[in-house]
Amino acid sequence: KQWYQRRVREEAASTEVHSLVVMDKKTYEVLHVHRFPPTEWALSIYSYTHGNTEYFVVGTGYLNEDESEPKVGRLLVFRWDGTNLRQVAGTEVMGAVNCVTEVCGKILAGVNNKVTVFEFKEDEGLKVECKYHNTLM
Repeated sequence: KQWYQRRVREEAASTEVHSLVVMDKKTYEVLHVHRFPPTEWALSIYSYTHGNTEYFVVGTGYLNEDESEPKVGRLLVFRWDGTNLRQVAGTEVMGAVNCVTEVCGKILAGVNNKVTVFEFKEDEGLKVECKYHNTLM
């Protein structure tokens, strides 16, 4: 039993875990931590304000040792109200979300070799508006 507990501790120590950490911009005090599952890596983040509401958009990818690049990821939207971080939308995508930004009120995400435009409304979630696939050079 002891060897098993030691092995579990060693594996836990060597496991990389990704988190979204919100900190106070003056004191660097940690205000909130959102941890992602062990195989899900946070690869991109964008923060923006719409009206008086602050949002964090996070792009992820699920890493698998057998794959050269992630085949599945997620695009997640979190609302920050100054004290609490709450996930308000999310969608699974076919690949890793390597970059994310906001353009003309839409969320633009680079998913593997594709560019996808999402419409986001907090009460309706994320909806794909269009995709551009010919991005290989």
